[in-house]
Amino acid sequence: MPASKPGELGVAEATNGLELVAASLASLLLLQSAPHSPLVSLPLPFVKEIIQPSNFRQEPIEIDVSWPELSTESLRLSRSSGTKQGALKLLVTGGAGFIGSHVCDAFLADGHEVIALDSLEGHYPPETKLGNLASARDYNSFGFVQGDVRDSACLLSLPAVDAVVHLAARSGVRPSLQEPRPYVDVNVNGTRNLLNWAQAREVPRLIFASSSSVYGNNPNSAFTETDPVDRQLSPYAETKRLGETLLEAATSSGGPGVACLRIFSAYGPRQRPDLALHKFARLLRNGDELPVFGDGRSGRDYTFIDDVVGTVRAALEWVEKGNFDVFNVGAGETVLLRDMVNRLGREMGLSPKVKRLPPHAADVYSTCADLTHTRAVLGYRPKTHFPEGLSQFMKWFRTGNP
Repeated sequence: MPASKPGELGVAEATNGLELVAASLASLLLLQSAPHSPLVSLPLPFVKEIIQPSNFRQEPIEIDVSWPELSTESLRLSRSSGTKQGALKLLVTGGAGFIGSHVCDAFLADGHEVIALDSLEGHYPPETKLGNLASARDYNSFGFVQGDVRDSACLLSLPAVDAVVHLAARSGVRPSLQEPRPYVDVNVNGTRNLLNWAQAREVPRLIFASSSSVYGNNPNSAFTETDPVDRQLSPYAETKRLGETLLEAATSSGGPGVACLRIFSAYGPRQRPDLALHKFARLLRNGDELPVFGDGRSGRDYTFIDDVVGTVRAALEWVEKGNFDVFNVGAGETVLLRDMVNRLGREMGLSPKVKRLPPHAADVYSTCADLTHTRAVLGYRPKTHFPEGLSQFMKWFRTGNP
């Protein structure tokens, strides 16, 4: 057996149980990878230390909510629920989250049946997540399931579906450095568990929410899907890349067709409160300092939520069994951090007070999506530029959504 390269992990070199699991997974992915896209041994500088069997807690979380019509048991929806002819039955994991709830709303409006699966755990109270589903619950063709993608029993209770939009994930780049294990458990083991269920149910199509963080500190001014993705800066980014690899291997061995969407900095109404725009707006309103890492010249390609949803729609129309591809989802333009802060201050009529902090090790310096491939294959063209999207976010923020 040839020796592994520096930073890589081979089965023979594994020195403990966790490393052996990681090495076995890497070998499995190598054997199953698509012939047209051969993989090299996975570097896994973070993940190789922490892949382990799921520690998922089986007992349900008891939450006091005032929506008795939203059962926490799986809802078996029928074709007689008033949807139009040709409607699909869709499972949206992470369906009560920021992006997931918007995806549910869009597909319900299109006449599809939607089951939202969500553990209601994460960066904000479960009541807020359930509030994200206020529009969806108006549809008879909507069902909610409180459950976890790591829970095989929960997945087995779900009905067969025509497609899965897999958005459930442990999110957050910086926290993953301090607590990497849950990221591997949810984002890798959970994705693998969902994939096993989808293959057993012969689900033909799956949309996977990946992340622009897989590119790391890409030296190019705009990132393309063919750029190297072997230098991630955080466990979160690595788990997203591993998710892509698992799904590509499954497609090549007869699994569902998959579209991986590398989403660049989504924002808009219902945005998670821990993300920069929402966090800064809240701090600015309260008169607090805004923590700015670096000199403010770092930048992000901010993608408005309607454009993200539009790409999910287009990907669902494109994908079919046997197909696998990766697509950038962005605005195609970079907004500097200092410009975002200043524009937010003008929008709110307030003068930001900035607290300068050293650059964070997990943060990439700048991002920008090259949309050539996404435009050519999916017909995707972003419609909302940052000034307009910021105004729409602020309209939502001012209505009492802290």
